[in-house]
Amino acid sequence: MRVPEVSVEHFLCLEMVCLSWSGDSGNSLCDCAILLQIWNSGAKLHTDVAVPTDSMITIAAPAGAIEAKVSACVPEDYGFLVEVTVEPSQGWFPSSYQPSHLIGHSSS
Repeated sequence: MRVPEVSVEHFLCLEMVCLSWSGDSGNSLCDCAILLQIWNSGAKLHTDVAVPTDSMITIAAPAGAIEAKVSACVPEDYGFLVEVTVEPSQGWFPSSYQPSHLIGHSSS
């Protein structure tokens, strides 16, 4: 029996956010990122530096800091595509944070 997939709408956006996380040696690291896609349980960002998979990061959003877990970090020609997962209890999107410009994109 096939389990039906849950559809989650992803939105395209372009917004600068600041990320911070702890490095392997416990030092604090940060980078400005471009928020490329957003959905109710996560986001895809472009960074200049690699952020290790399974790292916990803080996204400095206008409505307050959001904690997220890096689920993927893929190198590309001009940096890294970082996908993060946000716990529903964080009240991420659209309840407490909504980028200035959104374009409906796709369901995944």
